[in-house]
Amino acid sequence: MLKWVVWMGLATYAARRAVTSVILFFVSVSIAFFIFRLLGNPVAIMVGPGLPPGAAQVLTAEFGLNKPLWLQFVLFWRNFFHGNLGDSFVYTGTPVLQVIFPTRFINTVVLMGSGMLLSYLVSIPLGLLAGRRYGSMLDRGFSGLSVVLISLPAFWLALIILLVLGFYLGWIPLGGTVTLNRTFSSWWSYAANYMHHLIGPMISIAVFFFGSNFLITRASSANVLRENFIRTFEAAGVGEGTIVFRHGLRNAILPELSFMAVQMSFLVAGAIFTESVFSWDGMGSLIYLAVQNSDYPVLQATFIFIAIVVIASNYIADILYGLIDPRVRYD
Repeated sequence: MLKWVVWMGLATYAARRAVTSVILFFVSVSIAFFIFRLLGNPVAIMVGPGLPPGAAQVLTAEFGLNKPLWLQFVLFWRNFFHGNLGDSFVYTGTPVLQVIFPTRFINTVVLMGSGMLLSYLVSIPLGLLAGRRYGSMLDRGFSGLSVVLISLPAFWLALIILLVLGFYLGWIPLGGTVTLNRTFSSWWSYAANYMHHLIGPMISIAVFFFGSNFLITRASSANVLRENFIRTFEAAGVGEGTIVFRHGLRNAILPELSFMAVQMSFLVAGAIFTESVFSWDGMGSLIYLAVQNSDYPVLQATFIFIAIVVIASNYIADILYGLIDPRVRYD
C-alpha cells in the first residue's frame, strides 16, 4: 500500500512537471523569437553594392520580414506545429532542418556526449577519493586545480589545447571534422580520421567541466563517507573499494545528478566556443555563423533544440532523483 502511494505521488509530480515544462518551452522560445530580431536586418548584410536597388525589397518580401512582427510570430508557431522551421537566409532556399540534420546535429551530439562522458569518468572517481581522503595532498592538489580550471574561459582553454597539442606537439589536427580532400578507402578509415579530429575538442569539453564535477562530487562524498552507516561497514571489515564506489557513490552522486541538468546550458555555450576554435562542423559553429549573419530561422531552430534538451534534462533529473533516493517524497 505504501509503495503504491509513493508511485502515485511520483506520477502526479511527473505530470505537473510535464505541464510546467511545456509552458516553460513556449515562453522561452517566444522570448528568443523577439530577441533574435534585435540582431539586425539580414537583408542589409546579404545585399551588396553590385545588386540593383530593388533587391533589398524583394529579399525582404521573400523572407517574410515585411510583415508586422506580431504576424511573423503567429506564422512562426503555426509553421512550427506543421514541422516547418523555415528556410535559412545564409543557405538560401535550404530548409533549416536540412542545414542542421543529420551531419551537424550528429557531430555536436558526439562531441558533447564524449566530452561529458570523459569528464565524468575522470572527475567523479577522483572526487570520491578526495572526499574519502579529505585534507590530504591529493585532495588539496586536485581542489586547487579545479578552482583554476573553473576560472578559465572555454574559448581560451580550447585555444591553449589547440596550440599545445596541435601546433607544438602535432598530436591532433589543427581543425575540421575530417581531413579535407581525402578519399577514404573504407568506413573504418573514415571513422579513425573522424576520431582523430575529435580528440582536441573532446578534451576541451572534458577539461572545461572537470573542475565543477570534481568539486561537487568531493563535497558530497566528504559528507556521505562520514555517515554512521559508512562507519558500520568499516567496523564490519568491508573493503575500501566497496565502501567508496558501491555504498558511497550512490549517495554522493545525487547532487551531481541535479547539477548535470544545470550543466546542459553551459555545455551549449562551451560547444559554441569549442567548435568555433577547432572548426568542428556542428551546431555550435552554426550558431556562431547564424549570429554573424542574423540568420533568424537557423537561430530559432537551434534554440528550439537547445531548449528541448535543457528542459528535458531538468525534467528527467527531477524524476530520477526520486527513483534513486527513497527518502525523497512528492506530495
